Amino acid sequence: LDDIEFIYYMDIDSMFGSSFAELARDLDEKYGTESGTQPLPTIYMFRGTQTSKFPLNSGFIVMNRFTSKPCLDKWREEMDQHPDAYFDQSILNKVLNIKYDDRACYMFPMNHAKYVTYPESDRKLRAYLNLGKFSPMIHIFNSCYASQISEEITEEFVANVLQLTEEEKAQHKYGKEIIRPKAERRGH
Repeated sequence: LDDIEFIYYMDIDSMFGSSFAELARDLDEKYGTESGTQPLPTIYMFRGTQTSKFPLNSGFIVMNRFTSKPCLDKWREEMDQHPDAYFDQSILNKVLNIKYDDRACYMFPMNHAKYVTYPESDRKLRAYLNLGKFSPMIHIFNSCYASQISEEITEEFVANVLQLTEEEKAQHKYGKEIIRPKAERRGH
């Protein structure tokens, strides 16, 4: 474990849609995620889709495990002080809005347009399927937008992204834990 310098964290309601190696290389070339171009302890996150409400999205994080500790400590400290907060994203916003010593931490925003897709409906998911090509990361938002996506299209999407064989598709078990059917999400 001591040889592992960089950590790529991804939420459970996300999956890779294409090569991780290409993604890591691309992010490093564009943002210096692994080459250490930032002078401060840094955590890299993608900009949120609702930038006024959530400027950064904590669903995918790149960090150096040796230098990002001050950033993680600030975030954790806020979580411990606000145990009733709705979720980690709201705590992240608190951390972003608090002014710390300039040397403490830098949360670096990355543009998500080329790297992450956020399917929010059957129509959008169908459009991605029709393209036959997927972004490096796909963030489903299991808690809200996924409720608008049918189980049938979800299964087809997951089967295409994971490149399942016909035998695996016939088992109807892939994607069930990633995205629950609408009825289960709504408590029916």
